[in-house]
Amino acid sequence: PDVSWDISTEYVNIMNGINSIMKENTFISVSEDCSEANFSQGTGVIRITFWCGGQPYSYRAPLDAEGKVDQSLLLFLSQVLQENGYTEKQLYRCPDQDGGELLFWRDAAWIQEFREKTGLDPEEITLE
Repeated sequence: PDVSWDISTEYVNIMNGINSIMKENTFISVSEDCSEANFSQGTGVIRITFWCGGQPYSYRAPLDAEGKVDQSLLLFLSQVLQENGYTEKQLYRCPDQDGGELLFWRDAAWIQEFREKTGLDPEEITLE
């Protein structure tokens, strides 16, 4: 397949966005290594490295033939946040009208009120 887009900065953008909604730099020194990715063929992996809570982390995101971001990253990041004591709020996701997702960093009470007022149903990003 001929993939016409390059997602080589999307993971950094996602993590910077999460930092923004958390209102702190939780994920620091975020970088992407695309040396194992073949964007024209839609194969390989992108390696994302970062620090959180003084610990280094690494995630290998498989490249999708359609150029989509690996959704398992959000689950991994949610795990990292919980491991580092971020337990009062959780990551939630909700589909938007354009095929993307809205991300929230909120507590369960806020999410419930949001559901009641909008009819939208954000899903908690968790292992359980």
